[in-house]
Amino acid sequence: MESSVAESDQRAQEFRHLQAVAEPFTDASSREDGRSIDKVRGPEPRKRSRPREGREGGAAPVSRTAPPEVSLSPAVYEELRALTLRERASNPTTARSYGQVVLDAIELHAVELEAHWRASGGSSGGLFQRKQAAGARRRRHSEPQARVPLAGVIASDAKVLDQLAEQWGAGSRSALVEQALRLYLSL
Repeated sequence: MESSVAESDQRAQEFRHLQAVAEPFTDASSREDGRSIDKVRGPEPRKRSRPREGREGGAAPVSRTAPPEVSLSPAVYEELRALTLRERASNPTTARSYGQVVLDAIELHAVELEAHWRASGGSSGGLFQRKQAAGARRRRHSEPQARVPLAGVIASDAKVLDQLAEQWGAGSRSALVEQALRLYLSL
């Protein structure tokens, strides 16, 4: 994926260069430093003395990944959004991101969350080992879900969220996060 981004950047630079060469210069004048000025396009950009980091011949590219995402019901999303907007309005420097609110909610209600899914897992009377019904692969919803990026959640914390969802029987990260936010936001 990173190579395709680098290739597209290189193609864009080549395209701009070809455009600059193909366009006729209108009333261009030169400057003391040898760069020309075009009244339509402005000064000619400076040549780079060394390649940018992460580009060909430069240092290794920085790996950037998108934050983990969850799907939330619109009601839960609206309350989460309202909470973060209130925090930003009162003090932008201490306001929490969606991911930080989610982590706080799960830490605060961990015992209730585990009990919620352990109880809903159902158990037999103990005399027989029963075949467990396969859990639903996907949650069913009556309305479209909001996809929420959990900015502020690092990769290791995302793995812990996934492990907790599996360990507690939540079914998915989204189900775990939604239930935690329902408890945290008193919905």
